[in-house]
Amino acid sequence: MRARDLIRPSEANWLTVILLMFSVPIAGGQAASITPFLNEMGDDLSVSDATMGQLGTVTFAAAAVAALVLAPFVSRYQLRAILWISITVVGIASIITSMIDDFALMLPIRIVAGLAGGPVFAGSIAAVGRAWPNPEVRRARQGFVIGAMMSGTGLFAPFLRLIGSDGNWERGVFVFGVICLVVAAGIFITFPKLAGSSVAEVSLKAQLSGMAGVFVMPIVGSALLMRMVANTLVIGTFVFTAGFYNHEYPGADEWIGPAFTASSLGFMISAFLSGKVTRALGGPANATIAGIFGVIISASTYAWITVSPELSTALFLVLGMVVGTTFNGLVSLVYEYSGKQQSTAIFMDGALGPVGAALGSALGGLALGLGSGYDGWKVFVTVGSVLMLIPLFDLMRRIRGQEHKVAPEPTMSGTD
Repeated sequence: MRARDLIRPSEANWLTVILLMFSVPIAGGQAASITPFLNEMGDDLSVSDATMGQLGTVTFAAAAVAALVLAPFVSRYQLRAILWISITVVGIASIITSMIDDFALMLPIRIVAGLAGGPVFAGSIAAVGRAWPNPEVRRARQGFVIGAMMSGTGLFAPFLRLIGSDGNWERGVFVFGVICLVVAAGIFITFPKLAGSSVAEVSLKAQLSGMAGVFVMPIVGSALLMRMVANTLVIGTFVFTAGFYNHEYPGADEWIGPAFTASSLGFMISAFLSGKVTRALGGPANATIAGIFGVIISASTYAWITVSPELSTALFLVLGMVVGTTFNGLVSLVYEYSGKQQSTAIFMDGALGPVGAALGSALGGLALGLGSGYDGWKVFVTVGSVLMLIPLFDLMRRIRGQEHKVAPEPTMSGTD
């Protein structure tokens, strides 16, 4: 069904927000269901931590491909169908993963999971813009949805580790698959049919041809680049956290779950409050710049200061908090400066997140394999933090040049 057949008053409410909050962590299901069991799975499959990390690489790479290929349809067809079908496939792939004991056989299944999860985040963010076109309202709702991204590692991961606490990672991954199927059923039954949009009628060819133009737009291009670089650093840090704790604090496995919970809850809370923080700091540009500086400092500090698991967990909490504010600020910049190309810009934002995640997982694993212990990974985190300064300074320069040339956001109720 085309978007023009869906023109009707929006039925979106707080139930819509809650459904989207359940959807977005499944888009990055690798972090929720595989990363917490990286060590146990590696032992059972007889592969190293670095090799196991490549499961994340193929999953995130597949998600990036799916976002690039399928995301244009997010603005043209029912969001409900895109979400429930995608999440159902992720659930089935997870259940199959739990039944496989061979790394080579597991790789294609994780690729399928990534392909299915790719459109979920883009669809969720599109739903926020479509349901709440007012910038102030959208930033607040958007903060909740973006914050829920980390409920995968903050809530699912500790819960699944508890389920598989006796080393039975298969049980934890299976339960995650069942949760996905329950969420998909909830979306199928209750998700509203949001209003369509004239923007949605732009052809796929036109959207693809507009991709290059989005990157040269002032502020938007820098924000998209920063989104990819930041996700590279953040995912490259998160994916190897379980192994990092095992290496730095032998016998302190009990801190892995709390570490994921602390950082993820920090991300969630800061994202939930980011609408107010953004307003207090004078807008998304200032909030984003402050957040990026926070990410640079906190990531490097977390990697190198390994005095105790308690301190590392506290530093991981701080990292999560600054990332939450930063990500919401970046998405807000894309929304508010993309003008008539908003649909294409959001489409690209949804695609670049998984691209950065795939790069982070691959580069983190490569660095881990090159250094002694986790020293190579620590260098990766430090270098990644420093490299963030490049798009940061470019973003600051572009913001100064556009302070009095802000493109107004479309005010139509169907903007996505």
